[in-house]
Amino acid sequence: MALPNLYSRRARQARKNVDDVYVYDHIPKSVRVQMLQVFSSVIGDYQIGYNAAANEVYDFIVRLMREELGVFSLNSSSTINAQRELSSWLDSTPDVERVVDCIELMMTVLDGHVRNAGNKFGKTDVDFAIGRANARLMEACVGYQYQSGQMIRFDSTVMHAEVVVPSLHLLADPDFASAEGEYLKAHAEYRDGQYETCIIECAKAFESVLKVVAVERGWPVKSSDPAKKLLDAAYGAGFIEPALQAEFTALRSLLEGAVPTVRNKMSGHGAGVTPRNVPQHFAALQLHQTGAALLFLVQHHRANP
Repeated sequence: MALPNLYSRRARQARKNVDDVYVYDHIPKSVRVQMLQVFSSVIGDYQIGYNAAANEVYDFIVRLMREELGVFSLNSSSTINAQRELSSWLDSTPDVERVVDCIELMMTVLDGHVRNAGNKFGKTDVDFAIGRANARLMEACVGYQYQSGQMIRFDSTVMHAEVVVPSLHLLADPDFASAEGEYLKAHAEYRDGQYETCIIECAKAFESVLKVVAVERGWPVKSSDPAKKLLDAAYGAGFIEPALQAEFTALRSLLEGAVPTVRNKMSGHGAGVTPRNVPQHFAALQLHQTGAALLFLVQHHRANP
């Protein structure tokens, strides 16, 4: 059932910048604390008169952040404990970009100095720590990740900007409310590490969009029809003109194979004796393939009334 086309939904559809699954202008205090906890799990704690290696790292980060901010101290109270000074500032500053600066600096120190320091900082795996920090950011829907030596925004990547966000914008149409909810849930499951459920929700969103298009165009389909039958109806009705078939060979392979087949082979059936382990990169591929498919279907539907 289509939802009423009320003002708030129309306004939401018109605001592209809010149709995203991540936020960029707010980093919760809990996430800031988690970044410090991940960092200290590798570096250790600042101890006056002890643990010189950890002290040097905290002193370095605090000195650099002071210089960047143009201040003599990161907080109002003077302290000789650089870890406490850093923690107090990171917990309270309202400047999100500076928070990202600090997270990037901590991750860069782990990625470079600590990685090359041998056993000086214990045996904690640097890659594990960075991966944990990225996972915490993703879990909280914070749209930043540490990759290749720097913090990047999800919306700065071509795939996210050109596929994910536009597809969410189009799905904000009340007619596609079910598909929107399913695709958003797929992203939520991905962030939570539930990759098998992510694939299932992707396939649901794909089928939901096809069903909306089918109903609006009067194709002979049933609400229980799977993706294969829905696609057969789409091609049988000439939704994609025969003259364009050759140009859309790759697309047809995507629509008929990638989305429903991945669900059928990896998530749509019982696991049996051996539990399934859907890898993260496989779920990421599915999210992007589904986004591209949804984007094409809705745009093509609107362009050919």
